[in-house]
Formats: sequence, structure tokens, C-alpha cells
Amino acid sequence: MPKTPNIRAQNPLNPQNLQYQSQAQPQNPNASQNTQNPNKPNQHAVQNTQMQPAHATQNTQAQPAQPQDNFTKNLQALRYTDPMLFLALKSFKPNQKYEVFMDNDPANYNIIDTQNATALYLTKPIDEVMEKNASLTPYSYYPFIYLYGLGNGVLIKLLFNEQRKRIVVFEPELEIIFIVLNLLDFSAEIASRSLVIFYTKQIGYITIDSLFDSFKYSRVFVKTYDLLVTNSYYERYQDDIMRINGYFIKAIEQAVVSVGNDARDSVVGILHHITNLPDALRSPTLDELISKLDKRIEKNDTAIIVSTGPSLYKQLPLLKKVTPYVTLLCVDASFPILYQHGIKPDIVISLERVEASAKFYTDTPKEAQEGVIFAITSIVHKKLKEALKGAMVQFSFRPFGYTSLFGFDKYGYIGIGMSAANMAYEIAMYAKFKRCVFIGQDLAFGEDGTSHSKGAIYGTNESQYKKEGLLVPKYGGGGEVETSKVWKLFLNFFEKDIARTPATMEVINATEGGARIHGAVEMPFAKVVEAVLNGEDTRGQNMGAAGVDSAVGADSGAESGVNVDSGALDSHILDSARAVESSGILDSMRAQNGAKVDSNNLDSSDADSSKRAESSVTPESTKSSAKSAAKSTIKSTRPPRIKTPITLAYPSQKQSEANIIKAYKKCQGIIRYGSAQKRKIERVFLQLAKELEHIEKLNAANKLEKINFEKINRLCDKIDEVKELFASRKFTSYFMDAIQSYIFHQELDIAKVLVLYTANEDEIKAKQLQWLYYHKYWLFSLAGGIDCVINTVEMALKEWDKKDLALAESRVKPSGKK
Repeated sequence: MPKTPNIRAQNPLNPQNLQYQSQAQPQNPNASQNTQNPNKPNQHAVQNTQMQPAHATQNTQAQPAQPQDNFTKNLQALRYTDPMLFLALKSFKPNQKYEVFMDNDPANYNIIDTQNATALYLTKPIDEVMEKNASLTPYSYYPFIYLYGLGNGVLIKLLFNEQRKRIVVFEPELEIIFIVLNLLDFSAEIASRSLVIFYTKQIGYITIDSLFDSFKYSRVFVKTYDLLVTNSYYERYQDDIMRINGYFIKAIEQAVVSVGNDARDSVVGILHHITNLPDALRSPTLDELISKLDKRIEKNDTAIIVSTGPSLYKQLPLLKKVTPYVTLLCVDASFPILYQHGIKPDIVISLERVEASAKFYTDTPKEAQEGVIFAITSIVHKKLKEALKGAMVQFSFRPFGYTSLFGFDKYGYIGIGMSAANMAYEIAMYAKFKRCVFIGQDLAFGEDGTSHSKGAIYGTNESQYKKEGLLVPKYGGGGEVETSKVWKLFLNFFEKDIARTPATMEVINATEGGARIHGAVEMPFAKVVEAVLNGEDTRGQNMGAAGVDSAVGADSGAESGVNVDSGALDSHILDSARAVESSGILDSMRAQNGAKVDSNNLDSSDADSSKRAESSVTPESTKSSAKSAAKSTIKSTRPPRIKTPITLAYPSQKQSEANIIKAYKKCQGIIRYGSAQKRKIERVFLQLAKELEHIEKLNAANKLEKINFEKINRLCDKIDEVKELFASRKFTSYFMDAIQSYIFHQELDIAKVLVLYTANEDEIKAKQLQWLYYHKYWLFSLAGGIDCVINTVEMALKEWDKKDLALAESRVKPSGKK
């Protein structure tokens, strides 16, 4: 019999493998009845499940010599993976709505809804469970499966197999979760996050979005997403099912769109980054900027982020009044407007790689740049850099692989969002301001149809922002406003960042127009200015909170077709959060929201999310001290002092030159390493192309039975070896940003092949051939992407100043492509 296809779901975003086992090989000696489908778990696995009656949890204190009961073990696992659910279960009183009916077979228990006089299982529970399990056989190879309804939990036990990476279950009844966690031991699965149980009254969009953030491998399988209802009892929860499905649709869209679909942007970013490296390495570091802002907060604890939405113009008089007492973080497009009105920002942020951004500075007098820090990223266009010649420029690195691998950590990593305002918010958050205020952050068209504020350099109606009938909840509630796809992406990034912001910083949306930013407190700008000038604390002065979880609110209904009582859900979350804080495990809850926590309390798949590795500044700039912790909780009792200018220190010439040499050496390493990997990939591509051409000839001659599957297996192994490159941080850091847009979209289609259920040898062979055909273009485009990066690096080095290039070449021998 031909070797089983060794097909691996080796995703570039997370190098974890899916090994497809031989269909004729049983998983264990007790599974002989499953030899046709070893991935389908057998009933014996549940027969030995240790189960206890629900009332046993009334006394969860086990004797020292006794093993812990299921509920205690499950709660201990939930304490760190889902603290809010942990608290809800810990204080829950049973027998409110449901009763448990046990059987001699512990897997055959039923749960009765006493309020509606109905059982979860209308016939014999184990028979219904096994029937449902059989109906889910086509999902045997799905690494990620999403279920609505916990049922009695037995089906969940059955669904775990070698292929399964994570099962996510949504349960609308807390008492059912309580019952199941008493009777079944899921502690290992919960602790490893291979099982995630959500109580649906505690979740919103951010919760769903975090599933794809914390386990990036799951993004590759978004095209296989399906929300499966486990039991007919749950059909009564259609509104809740639609709400959660709406969150998934929004989260999947965000996950796919954020990867991008145009590799040119990434290549341009690499070109600009390497071109700008000498200037960047002579500028003050991001650590230096954050440190100086942190010191300023003792006297001026409010940051105002000034964006260029249609509502900005009406706020300018108040902004001018409060400017001496706050830190103004201004997006580049707002800089000319502020200058026209005699307002000098502290920091101006430029994020984008396009040449058009230079106009914000070329069309503004040089005198406007005096006393201002220009915080720009290393990927900006050279004309923008030239327009700021002589100004105080501070470069920072965005959280891309090709920026982080250079090792200049003090310059990064910030700018995970897609707009300058997103980056400004990150700066405010890392500097630990007590209060962060948005103005001009409309993220929507004005009532008169304008896209930007009066006085904007490119006018009030920029052509790139097209009306497409896309609606989002409006500021203040009570309706919707029209936005664009780009603005909606910006909005999503804001909501995610706000959800992950430490509670010590109050986030206020004082735009008074445009879209609602869920998670930010809505407050008139006049009220904010009054509070700043009088030294008042604005906490508790909620003029219209927009929710805690970014999906809680009007957009929940808009996305899913149902109306959600956002106030009730927000209140529930806030009450839970306060309970968590009083119980001393607030840090654990914030782990899910991206705040800094002890990563030892988390599983490896979620560690990067909890530490915000993608968008965090370096440890030096985020250290907390007793002093900074204290100042973040002290309320203002007097008006703030007039702020003093921020002065940044530059690195020494010796340090800058050493870093430039280091950067040049790394560039040469990219060229050498990339050239070697490209040759390897090209060899595999040529072998595959030749074999597929041979198969086409056999097909034309109706001789497919002559396909040499031993040769096919060897080709699969070689492709798997290529895919193992994505397990290398070196490879992904050098090339992933440039190739991910088209590789990721190919992987989405390959994933659909990987999850196909195969019941016999012929189906396995067909699946294997389909997998090979997908990888012909995959290999071709991968080699082409690497070659493009190599050429881009060489081109960028030629842009260096002759003195910098001579300095670097005197210490490092240039590489030559072979």
C-alpha cells in the first residue's frame, strides 16, 4: 500500500504541523472499530471518565490525602485562562434552572431544564451524542472547531483527536458549564487552551478577535470556519448564535485584511527602512522619547491625540486654550491646520511610506518645526525625511520582522496599527499617561459628506476615501454614520488597543462627531478642558461610555442582525472586572487584554498576545517603579503646571557608527542566506513541475494508475522541508513581511484541502495530488518573493551616503549573489 500523504499544515504564521495518519492504522488497540477513520475518537475514551454528581461541588475542599475533584481542578485551570468565568463559577449556586439525571453509565447522564420542562437530550443521551459525533466525522481533520452548546460535555471529549489543536465552545447557560465541569475533568485541556469555554454573556467582539491573535495558526483556517450547534436544545438561542457568528465574520475580515493583499507595500517598506537606517541610528531612540514623556507626566498627565476628521475645526479654540497644560500628539495631516491657528504640538507622528505625506511639511514654514519632535517611522519616504532636515526627528521601528531582527530594540517596536493616530495612542499608552483624549478622530464622513477638517492640505474631500454605504454606530449612539473600509480598519485597531490598555489610563473620545469608538468614554471636549484646567479627575464622569468590549454596542446588532442590550452586558463585564480586582487576580484578567503579566501563567500559544510582543516597546522603556505605579493612581488635586519643552538625547557618534556597521552586516547576511534558500526552493519547484507535467500526460492517456506515489511521497517530503523554513525566526524575520500577503492567501486555500475528510486509499491519493498542485505556484511565488527582497536590500544599500557605505564596507565584506 502506498505511503500515506505526509501533508503538513505548516503555516508560515505559526510552524505547527498536522500529520495525517494512515487510514489503515488504528490509533490504539481498543479502536479496532475505527480503523477506517482513526481520527474519529472511540466511545471507550469516555467510558472511563471519572464523573461525580453535581451536588458534590458544595464541598470543594478536598482532604490532603484525597485527589482533587473535577470541579476544583477545572477551576484552577480557568483561574488563569479565563478569570472572569472562574469568578462566576466560584460564586455560583447550583440547582437554579437545571437538574441532573445520572445513569449507571457515567457518560449517559441528562440535564433537565426545569423552567421549560425539557431535557437537553430527548432520548438516550449517549445515543444522541454518538449520533452527533458520527455526523461530525467530516470535521475529523479540522484543527480548529467552533461549537455552540456544551451539552453534557461528552461530545467534547469525543471530538478531541490527534489533529485537533483547539475546540472553542460557546455556552449561554452558566449553570450548564457548572454541571459539566463538576462531572468531567477538562483541566488539562483548559490549561493548555486546547479547550476554550466561553460563557456567552461575558463575551463580545474583542473576545472572538483574540482567538486569532493568541493562536495565529488558526488564521490560516478561517475559510474552514463554521459555528456548529451541538444539540437541538440550543436552537432556542438563535439571537445569541447570530450575534456570535457576526463577531466571527468581523474578526475573520480583520484577520485577513490586516495581512494585506499587496506585497508591494511591504517591499517598499523594506526599501525605505534600510535606506533610512543610517539616519535612524543617529536619531534619539524610542526608549528616550518614552522616558522623557514618562517624566513629564508628573506635571502634565493628559495626552491629546489630534486627528484630521471633519469635527476637528470646531475644537481648535478649546485646544489652543488647553495646549500649555497637556501633551499634544498630532498626526502629520493635522500639523498644518494647527500651525494655521497658532497651536504648537509637542510631537507630530508620521507612519506611512508614501511620498504624499511629505507635503504636510513642505507646505508648512520651517519655523513651524521649531520646538516640535517629529516621531517618524523608519519606513517613511526619503522626501518626507528631507522635508524635516534640521528639525528634531526621532525614528522608531514598526513591529515587522525585518525591523526587529536587526536587534536595535531601543528604537522599537511601535506602529502596529495602520494610522498615525493608532501609533500616537501607543505612545500615550507606553508613556503611561493618566488620561488620553481623542479629538478629530471621526473615522467617518461628516454630516455634510466631508472626509477631512477644514484647512486640510489635501482638502475636505479626499478622493481615496470613497463612500460605499458602510455604516457603523455613531458617536453618542442613537444611529449610524457612514465610514470607509480604511477607516473601519483604523477603528478596529483602536478598539483592540483600548481593550488591552491598562486600567490606569482613562481613554476619552471627545471628538463629538463621527464613529463611536467602543471602549472609550464619550465626553464633550469642553468638559475635558475644564477638568484639565481645574485639576479635576474625569473618572466616573461618564457622559456616554461606549462599552468595554469593542463589539458590545450597536454594531453588534448591525453586524449580526440582532439588537443587543449593550448597557446590560457592559454592566456585567464591569461588575465582573471589579470582582476580579477585589479578589487579587486582576493581572490575570488583563493577560487576555494584552497588559503585562507573568507569562509563566499562560500557555505558549497565548504568551505573545499577553506580552504584546508584536507592538511592545522594549523593557527599558516600560519598566514600572513604585514611583510610577503610585503616580498613576493619584488623583489630580490642583491645576497642572505649564509644560516645559521636551529635549531628547542623541546617541554618541561611536555608538551610531557601530550600529551602522552592524546594520550593514545584517543586510549582507540577508543577501547570503536568502540566495541559498532561493536556490533550494527553485530545485524543489523544478522537480515538482516536471512530475506534474508527467501526471498530466498520464491523465491525457487515461493511465493515472501508473502514477508513482513513492515519488509523490518524496516530493511531499521535500515540500515539507521547504515549509519548515517558516519555523525559523531568521527566515520569517527576513522575508515574511514581503511574502505574507500572497503566501497567506494561498495557505487559506491549501487549508481547505488539508481538512478534507478521506475515508479510503483512493481519496487519500486524490487529496495528495490536489495538495501538490496547490504548491506548484506556492513554491514559484515563494522563490520570487525571496529574490525580490534580496534585490530590494541591494538597491537600498546603494542609497546610503558614500561615507556611511565606506565605513561599513571597511569592516564587512559585501556579499555576492551566486
